[in-house]
Amino acid sequence: MLTSEQLKQVKRTNVSVDSEKTKVRVAQVWKAAKVAQKQTARRLADVSAQTVYRVYNTGGISVKMALALAQSLNLNPLYLTGEADDPGKYEDAQARALLLKHGYQKLVASTELPNKQKEPYAAKPVEKPKPVAPEETIAPPEPPIADSELPEEDFVILFRALGIQSKAGVPAARARLAQIKQLLIV
Repeated sequence: MLTSEQLKQVKRTNVSVDSEKTKVRVAQVWKAAKVAQKQTARRLADVSAQTVYRVYNTGGISVKMALALAQSLNLNPLYLTGEADDPGKYEDAQARALLLKHGYQKLVASTELPNKQKEPYAAKPVEKPKPVAPEETIAPPEPPIADSELPEEDFVILFRALGIQSKAGVPAARARLAQIKQLLIV
């Protein structure tokens, strides 16, 4: 996944190969998207809603917008540019291909986007599992906030916010959400 900071390095020039397909597809997925997904896409691309409307009115889409929409809505970015006919699901390899096609080799090199052309049967060194000492424990969570300080509704809002941040790829949010889920299950 690409971050907003990484997407800021991408130009806003039109890369659609079929503007009619781009118009229809972007309009369709944008109108069907949830509010949180729309906000995530706009935040990733650092654009206003008007920019998205311009995409599905003109059929012109930038690499930046295609990747932000694809990540937020879990779609193949090449579907939005008109290069693929299957919306599929977002994969970093597709993002890598789109970036490389449009000359963003330096950006790809600075990210951890996987190369989709891996050798399927390449021999990998076998790593022996490291023994875990029985004394090791999970680090205790930070001290909880007293119940009187935060109403129950605020806990729900915070939990939902962590979920949205986690889906957006914020590593700290993913870790915190996993801790909370573990505490709730135990």
